[in-house]
Amino acid sequence: MDIRVKRFERRDWVVAAVFFIVAIGLYQSTRTRQPYLWDSVEFALGVTDYNVEVSQPHAPGYFLYVMLGRLVNEFVGGPHTSLAWMSVVGGAGLVGVMYLLGTAMWGRVTGMVAGVLTLTSPMVWFYSSVALTYVVDAVLVVSLVLFCWRAREREVPWGWVVLIGAWLGLMGGIRQQSVPGMAVLVGVTLGQARDCRWAKIGTAVAVCGAVTAGWVGWMLAEIGGWEVYWKPLESIGRFHAHKTLLGGGVGAVGWNMFFAGLYSFNGVLLGSLAVVCQLREHWGESERFLVWWGLPVFLLATMVGYTEAPGHVFTYLPALVLFAASFVGRRWGRMAILGLVAMVVGNIFVFWAWPAKWDGILWGTLRTARELREHDQQLCKAASRIREQFRPGETILCHWYGDLLFGIRHFQACLPEYENLRLDPDLAMVKPPGRDFMFTSNGRTEFVRSVDFRRYRQVVVVVPTHLSAMESAKFGSLEEVSEKIALGKIDLYVMSGSAEFLRGWSAYDTSASE
Repeated sequence: MDIRVKRFERRDWVVAAVFFIVAIGLYQSTRTRQPYLWDSVEFALGVTDYNVEVSQPHAPGYFLYVMLGRLVNEFVGGPHTSLAWMSVVGGAGLVGVMYLLGTAMWGRVTGMVAGVLTLTSPMVWFYSSVALTYVVDAVLVVSLVLFCWRAREREVPWGWVVLIGAWLGLMGGIRQQSVPGMAVLVGVTLGQARDCRWAKIGTAVAVCGAVTAGWVGWMLAEIGGWEVYWKPLESIGRFHAHKTLLGGGVGAVGWNMFFAGLYSFNGVLLGSLAVVCQLREHWGESERFLVWWGLPVFLLATMVGYTEAPGHVFTYLPALVLFAASFVGRRWGRMAILGLVAMVVGNIFVFWAWPAKWDGILWGTLRTARELREHDQQLCKAASRIREQFRPGETILCHWYGDLLFGIRHFQACLPEYENLRLDPDLAMVKPPGRDFMFTSNGRTEFVRSVDFRRYRQVVVVVPTHLSAMESAKFGSLEEVSEKIALGKIDLYVMSGSAEFLRGWSAYDTSASE
């Protein structure tokens, strides 16, 4: 029978270290060489120029995450590469901590199953390969859960109280959205102290507040004060309000829950059967503890906040993996081993060999190694072709839409020597009055009222092919097109310097340049 481990032994740390090393090897093999998502570029730009006013990164700022990237950058020598390596290490750390947590709550067999399922989960693998906050936050979340479990077993001694409070404060600097939900589990844990209960709760709150005040004060000093921070925070809040219960009503909550379920399934896959079976089993203290962790975070993410990206489920996805692992671990034997093998093979197949023609099965939400490879190749190909054919200073790159995968931010990072213009206003960002259009020059971001296209010999319009075709009525006549360069998922349309096709766009001006 799988017996929970009250105290870790040397072999447990060795197994966790082995999981960590194996995960490093796997995840670094798929690590992105180019920024994957729009947010990835914002984080990378923030490493060298932290400025939430121009969304480097976007509010709420993720300050300690970016500052950690700045520290790593001193050794790695590349902002995006530094953040991508942080994800590799964060994902590997998540695998090791999941083994320890499963071992502490159910026993070593369950811990091994949890480690293997986490290691091969397509979601964990994918987000351990890209420069985003999700897996870095997840390893901190699962570590906090482990601290709370150990503190509870020991009747919440003072040392654990201080550690839990400080850890919660540090988490807020990495990904602020995770703190409110995890505060529920922390409160439940501290509430089980048998002596000095209120003093311990007050101490944890004070320590968390002190740590939070420390990094918030540092952040405000970095950007120029509270007013500078509040404006982009308010702006992005208004932009996303329709995705929440308050702004979008019951319909928004329904979509949030639908995508939360879909993304959670993507993270567990065949293990979902084990999760369902475990939920129907007799529940003990371990299962109830997982509910205190996962349920508040899930409700906050779907009913107060919003869930629109796969990474948004990472705060509670590990709890589902543990439910699956506990079901398999408690029934360890021939059938359980076969079931585990099926789950692992299914995970690896989905991540490495999922056919492109099947992408629509789950609303195109599965994340695969193929997607990472193709995205790197497309950006590299586009950057190389532009450098080969067009000179900086004579060419402006226009972006039809603020695309998350091939937008102005990506070309700002890959081609900083070129000027870039986004042709539609970014509604999520704070802009100076009358200056609605994002413009980049020498890799720096600003906003302009208009652009005089007569200054350029060529205008290159970047159109991701999954958007509507260039023949859209918004562009009018295509008589100005001198060349179309098809690069797979990106098309480049080369125009003459007069750029007559842009007439009617607010950013088009032939008399003055802002």
